[in-house]
Amino acid sequence: EHLQEMVREFSAFAKMPEVVLTRGQVEPILREAVSVFADSHTAIRWIVRTENVPPVMLDREALGRALANILLNAAEVLAGREDGRVDAVLYARKRKGRVYIEISDNGPGIKPEEQSRMFEPYYSTKRSGTGLGLTIVKSIVSDHHGHIRVKPNEPAGTTFVIELPAARSEA
Repeated sequence: EHLQEMVREFSAFAKMPEVVLTRGQVEPILREAVSVFADSHTAIRWIVRTENVPPVMLDREALGRALANILLNAAEVLAGREDGRVDAVLYARKRKGRVYIEISDNGPGIKPEEQSRMFEPYYSTKRSGTGLGLTIVKSIVSDHHGHIRVKPNEPAGTTFVIELPAARSEA
């Protein structure tokens, strides 16, 4: 069963549609992704905070898939906890020309040795994980000319930070 799931995920990874970037806003994609999880994982507190950020060049479906993978990991790690919480924050650093999405959970967190391997193909800390979810996320973020990193959340949990370039202003 596990092998079949791995083959399915690898196949999906190999057939991922090409990312087509168009100018758009991140906020509705983020809100929609969080909303899906808030509706299906009601024991977890889902919070979205946004600032007014400039548009970015994005593929709506691909970025939504990346966010869903991160949110799914958060939902899984918080399953069964009474105080589960996920914070999604969208903000910009206009001088840097960057837009940031931070997704934090208050789960058990990550060990330093896991942190360095999180985006490697087939690396997973989950018994049933294929190790491709975060590899796919990294690939999608890279296709958006962005970066992703993971860090401990204080006082507990994990934070994923996606950094995307703001779209150039139309002259």
